[in-house]
Amino acid sequence: MEKRDESHLIIAMAEGSEQAFNEIYELYARRLFAFCLKYTKSKENAEEIMEDTFVWLWKNRSTLEEADSVKPLLFLRAKHYLINAYRKVINS
Repeated sequence: MEKRDESHLIIAMAEGSEQAFNEIYELYARRLFAFCLKYTKSKENAEEIMEDTFVWLWKNRSTLEEADSVKPLLFLRAKHYLINAYRKVINS
């Protein structure tokens, strides 16, 4: 997908379009899941972190209007969730 097309999806999602959110989910869910699985080694944990990341995206959609792509944001947010999950494991 071209950056221009994704920026239209981001704008639509920022305005509350669930269809645009679903298209963004379809674009990145598989890659984000693989990224999380690489570090968690657990399908359940990877799926949970991926879902939390997309919930975060939906909740913060109104702040994304100027973004050309959500990919860096998604992977950075997932990285934060991975670090927090790792800390929980260490501390328990």
